[in-house]
Amino acid sequence: MPVVGFEATNWALGPDYDGYTQTENPNIPGGYTWHNPELDNEEVLIAAFGEERITQRMRDYSRIISRLIVEQTNADIIATNKSALNLQNRMGAALKDSATDSHSAILERANALALPAIDNNDTFDASRAQVWVDGSQSYVDSDNVQEGARVNIGIYGEYVVQPSWRVGAGLKAANHNNKNVENGNKKDTSYGIQAYSLLGGKNTAWWNITSVSLSKHDLDVNSTVRLDGNNGINIINNSERGNTDADVFSAYNELGYNFLIKKNIAHGAFLGLNYSDTDIDGYTSGNANSRTALKIDSTSSETWDSEIGYQLQYGFDLMGTPAKLQSKLAYVHVIEDGLVDRLSTRSFADGQKRDISITQADKDDDYGRFELSVSNKVHNNVYAYLNGDTTFARDDKDSSVQLGLQYQF
Repeated sequence: MPVVGFEATNWALGPDYDGYTQTENPNIPGGYTWHNPELDNEEVLIAAFGEERITQRMRDYSRIISRLIVEQTNADIIATNKSALNLQNRMGAALKDSATDSHSAILERANALALPAIDNNDTFDASRAQVWVDGSQSYVDSDNVQEGARVNIGIYGEYVVQPSWRVGAGLKAANHNNKNVENGNKKDTSYGIQAYSLLGGKNTAWWNITSVSLSKHDLDVNSTVRLDGNNGINIINNSERGNTDADVFSAYNELGYNFLIKKNIAHGAFLGLNYSDTDIDGYTSGNANSRTALKIDSTSSETWDSEIGYQLQYGFDLMGTPAKLQSKLAYVHVIEDGLVDRLSTRSFADGQKRDISITQADKDDDYGRFELSVSNKVHNNVYAYLNGDTTFARDDKDSSVQLGLQYQF
């Protein structure tokens, strides 16, 4: 049977002790206990060195032995692959959230057009061809995916086909910084193109908003590899950094009908459909000197979800300018969650290529979403908005707060 021995040796004890079989501890007579049952026993050693030191030594030996077994069996590499697969899914979820957030500028454009003019010279409706910009900052808190600030900016050109139908296209950019992310995106910088169609107007009951976008993302990612023993001792706790690119195509459509009550109240049902197609390029996580460093192959995923809900709008005057309070309550059904259950990697530790697969935990396919927003036409050319959005009846809660401004030239 193979045997591994561990020794704690102090070679600097001096000429009277060799430091190999002896100690200068005054509680050990003569500094020597080897092969003497009267001294080389648990009771004497604990009395001499203290229970804390004995426990600490046994704990350290356990860590060394566990780490040796882990590396001999490649258990750390297997754990690294599982962590990498979880990371891919968190990256995909964050990119999907980013795509959904990008459509908010188009939704707010429709809200801006629905507000009445401050005076009779409403430049929002003054000409067939118009240019407008949107800038917003969001704070996002999505359990196990991301938490941090996202800044969006876009410039759009719009053409009024008829009074109740507008089409447009533009360029957009965004930057998202996460905090306290153990296994996910640390930073996401993106740019892309967007096109949209707005059907409906101030005095029409039916309305439809369509937005499609294609964006390129530069991602700084962090992969956390943690492996604990059954006794709670941590064996592996590594953090590997990497950089990759991703392409995301997304589309959003919202169709609704409003019952118009008086001039300042409207309510009605709406139906939404949200789609995204995400391609994450292959990349290297970690450096070649680390056993938990991997070369990760590219992945692709699609997500679909639908929502049906009801909204209420209340218009009011805010210091002489038109404003609106709006709430939305929706039931969301996930058609396709986009989770990746298989990943191909190559380990730097042994150069071996592996296909790792995990049976994904069943996610919430049905949950609720509530949104509350207030908007204000500060000037005929300037529109400001503040939105709060959260999910409920869901294991992984997703909330955000967004503050934005639009200006029409």
